Amino acid sequence: MGCLTVAVYVSLEENFDEFLSQFTKSSFGDPYICEVQKPQSPEDDEEEVEVEIQIDDSYLVSLDPAEWKEHDHYKVLGLHNLRYRATAGQIKGAYRQLVLKHHPDKRTVPLKPDQTDYFPAITKSYELLGNPKSRQAYDSVDPTIDDSIPKAKNVTPENFLELFRPVFERNARWSVKQPVPDLGDENSSYDHIMDFYKFWVNFETWREYSYLDEEEKEKGVDREERRYLDKLNKVERQRRRKEEVARLRNLVELAMTNDHRLKRRREEERQRKQEEKERKKAELRAQDEERRAKDEQARRIENEKLKSEAEEKERLKKEKVAYKKAHKEQENILEEFFKKHENFSDPDDIDMLTQWLEDLTLLQQEMDLEELQNLNDKLLPMRSKNEKIKLLKAAISKCSSKVEERKIAEIERIRAQKSVSQNGDATPVTACNEWTNDEIQCLVKAIQALPPGTDKRWIAIANFINSHLHGGSPVKNAKQCVSKAKTLQNISNSEAQQIKEQVKNEAVKNLLTDSQSQNMVNSAPSERSNDNEVWTNNEQKLLEAALKNYPPDTDKRWEKISAAVPGRSKKECMKRYKEIVELLKAKKAAQKSSKTK
Repeated sequence: MGCLTVAVYVSLEENFDEFLSQFTKSSFGDPYICEVQKPQSPEDDEEEVEVEIQIDDSYLVSLDPAEWKEHDHYKVLGLHNLRYRATAGQIKGAYRQLVLKHHPDKRTVPLKPDQTDYFPAITKSYELLGNPKSRQAYDSVDPTIDDSIPKAKNVTPENFLELFRPVFERNARWSVKQPVPDLGDENSSYDHIMDFYKFWVNFETWREYSYLDEEEKEKGVDREERRYLDKLNKVERQRRRKEEVARLRNLVELAMTNDHRLKRRREEERQRKQEEKERKKAELRAQDEERRAKDEQARRIENEKLKSEAEEKERLKKEKVAYKKAHKEQENILEEFFKKHENFSDPDDIDMLTQWLEDLTLLQQEMDLEELQNLNDKLLPMRSKNEKIKLLKAAISKCSSKVEERKIAEIERIRAQKSVSQNGDATPVTACNEWTNDEIQCLVKAIQALPPGTDKRWIAIANFINSHLHGGSPVKNAKQCVSKAKTLQNISNSEAQQIKEQVKNEAVKNLLTDSQSQNMVNSAPSERSNDNEVWTNNEQKLLEAALKNYPPDTDKRWEKISAAVPGRSKKECMKRYKEIVELLKAKKAAQKSSKTK
C-alpha cells in the first residue's frame, strides 16, 4: 500500500519544534504513493437500478469519441450530480437509459451529414466507469476535485477549525483506511488530536494518475516502442505523485503549525514541567535536610554506642580483675590448707607428696571461683582428717572427669576433621602449612610455567601442585601458595642457594636409590642416569634450539640433539622433552580448571 510514513516520531509533549522539523524532513521523504485498487464497497455488487439522470443533449452532441480523455464521463452518463458516490447499479441504469434514447437504432433525431456519431463516447464512458480499476484512475483526477489548501496568512485561532475541517474531509476520500478520524473541536482531548495527526502522518492513499498518461503504449508498433512509451508514462506519474505528496505534506505541516489546541497543550506542558521541576527541588531540599538529620542522629547513636561499649569493656575488665583476685585468694586459702596438713602425705614419701601437689594444682586450675569457695567453706570447719581427704578426693575426681571429657571431645573433633579430609568432601580446617622439598620444587616450576597475567593464576598454581603431587586432593590452596612464594622471595641469597642445594641433593639421592633398586632387580650393571638432575638455563636453551633446528622428520634426530647439548645423553634429552610436554599439558589443564571454578 502507498503510505506517507514518518521515520522518527518525537513526542509533542517533549519538543514540538523538533517533532515538526523531523516530520517535515522524513514524513514525506519518499514521495511515492502506490497504485492500489480502491476498496470495494457492498454497493459495487448491486444489480442495475433505476436512476434519475440529468442528460445534457447539447453536451452529448458535441462529444468527439476520439477525444474521450477530455470528456466528463459522469456528465456523459447524466450522473454529474452523484459523481464518485454513484454505485455500479446506478451506472448500469444510466447507461441503459442512454442506450434506449441515443443508440443509432433508437435515435429519434438523425445526425447531420457533417456530424460525428457521439454514441461511441457514451459507450466509452460506460466502459471506463463500469470497470473498478479504470474508474479509480478517473476518480483520482476528476476535474471537479478541489486540491487547494488554505494560505498560512489566512489562518487564525478563531477560524482554524472552520478553515481546515472541509479540506481534510475532501482529502479523506483518498484514504485506504476508513473511517478517517475527525479534526475535532475546541473540547477535543489531546489524545484525539494526536491520533488525528498520527493518522495523517501515516496516510495511505489509493489515488493514482494512469488516466493522465499522454501516450498509450498499445499504440506502439513493436515491443521496444511500447516499453519506451510505458517508461515515459511512469516518469510522468512519478512527477505527479511527488506533487501530491508535497501538497499533503504542506497541508499537514500547516495544520500542525497553526493548531492553537496544540499550542495551548505545549504551554500547559511547559507550565507542568516547571511546576514538576520546582516540586522536585523542594523534595530534594527536604530529603537533604532529612538525610542530615538522620546522619546526625546516627553519629549520636554511634557515639553513645561506642561510649557504652567502652564502659562495658571497662566494667568487664574490672570484673575479670576482681574475679582473678578473688580466685587467687581462694587458691591461696586452699594452698595454706594443704600446707597446714603437710599436704596429706609423709615428707619421706615423694610419690604421694607429688601426687597431692598435682591434685592441688588440678583443683586450682579446673574449679571456678564459686566451686573453689564452696570447697574451702566445707573444708575449713571439718575436724576429721578422713572426711577432709574424702571431700578432696571427690573434688579431684570431678575435675579429672572434666579434663578427660575435654580430651575425648578434642580427639573426636580431630578424627572428624581427618575423616572429612580423607573423603575429599572439604579441605581440613587445619590445612597443612608445612612445605616439603618436592612441593617447593613444584611451586617454583608452576610459577615459571604460569607467569603473571594468567587468569586466576594462584588458583591454577595450587591446582598444578595438587594434581602433580597429591593426586588432585586439595592439600594446597591459593592463599598458601602466595604466602610461600612471598617467603621464598624474601629469603637471602645464601638461604636460597641452600634450599636449591638441598633440593638437588635429595633428587640425586632419590635417583641413586632408584638406580640401586633397578640394578638389584635386573641383576645386571646399568649405566648411571642423571635424568632427575636439574637442568640449567643454558642447557635448557641449547635443548630448545636443537629441537627447533632438528624437526621430527630429521634422520637420527635425538643423536644430533644430544650432541648439541654438552653433558647430556640421548635418553636425558628425550626425557626432558617429555617433561616439558607434560608440564605444558598440566598448565593448560590447570588454567581450564581455574576457569571452570
